[in-house]
Amino acid sequence: MEKEIVKTAGDYRAVIEREEYSYAPDGDYQAAVIRLDYNGYYDADAKNSAANEFEDAAKHFLNYYGLNKGTEVFKRYLTFFHGTKDIREFSYSYSPDRARYLAFDSAAMREEWGSAEDCNDAAAGTAEEWQAYIDGDTYSIAIERRITTSTVSYFQGEELQTEESEEWEELADTSCGGFYGEPWAREAAEELLSHYATEGN
Repeated sequence: MEKEIVKTAGDYRAVIEREEYSYAPDGDYQAAVIRLDYNGYYDADAKNSAANEFEDAAKHFLNYYGLNKGTEVFKRYLTFFHGTKDIREFSYSYSPDRARYLAFDSAAMREEWGSAEDCNDAAAGTAEEWQAYIDGDTYSIAIERRITTSTVSYFQGEELQTEESEEWEELADTSCGGFYGEPWAREAAEELLSHYATEGN
């Protein structure tokens, strides 16, 4: 994806660009994320620290029951033994059979986060970020400023015409990456633009 203009305000504009390489989502309050697949053998891979303690159990269920039933048994295990209320299953949008991912909470996680007792969507945000990440739907944002230059043509000492041209120059320290999902990137770019359009930096 080429650079895309999100919004223009005066001599400033916000742009987004899809990142060729990006880091996996990371954060202290992420739900657990684990990858389940079969590549000649059944495997489970914890994708963040919150999922580490569940990796061995997932591998056990996959190798005992197979990928499909093993996944369902693992989900029940999470619910009955770890108080999980929210389990989100997702996969690559462009290759859904390649692997499956689970994002899930636990009673211990919700307690650490200070979540309300009736919280039933604790894994939703984590699942959305990871879906965007595995699909390569990650972006960087930046603010550009319009630079106008004038060129005057002379003939025998007399001014003939003045031509103006413009280009856009990225402002230093405005480029920022790691936005998972185009809607979030657009929202962040517009918010950043509002500061420059208002302050006139």
